[in-house]
Amino acid sequence: MVLLPCRGNPGKPRRRESLAFRRRPPQDAGKPSRTRGPTVPEQSDTIEIAAECLGVKVPASRFLHDKRIERINAARYEGQEIAGALHVVTPEDTVLEIGVGIGLVGAVIAANRNPRAIYGFEANPDLIDSIRALYRMNGLQ
Repeated sequence: MVLLPCRGNPGKPRRRESLAFRRRPPQDAGKPSRTRGPTVPEQSDTIEIAAECLGVKVPASRFLHDKRIERINAARYEGQEIAGALHVVTPEDTVLEIGVGIGLVGAVIAANRNPRAIYGFEANPDLIDSIRALYRMNGLQ
């Protein structure tokens, strides 16, 4: 978790959630993570898949509506950001994503370019459970 000064009141810090993940090697699947960062508790494997984008499954959540699901399936949701990142990110890179949103951009980068690490920050605490579900569903930690 990272504390950043709140814009409206510089003297009062506001909590912001920090999410870090790395692709877990297959032999470590099911074992506790040894990387730094928040741990994600295991949940049931019966999460409904609402959409899929470039190999990344997106779990159903209250943040997805029909139009967004359609755009995700067509790889048009955050399409320019994803295309740009896929063009430049290499396995030697460490990626910083500010404003993770639903978690799709970082997950697509991880799935398709396998960078050393991706660090994501999301200011909206309501999105954190959905982001973690997406990471979990796609074997990210």
